[in-house]
Amino acid sequence: MKPFPSLNDLHPARFDTPEILKKLASSSRQLAELKGLASSNPIRAS
Repeated sequence: MKPFPSLNDLHPARFDTPEILKKLASSSRQLAELKGLASSNPIRAS
């Protein structure tokens, strides 16, 4: 199996596309909602 490229070898401009930025915004909102739900849960893991 071919190894993944080093993160230093990836060009940031490659990920600066409208499609990726829309997914980023959506996932950020969903994560915020999940964190809010988790903090309101009375049963917490120790």
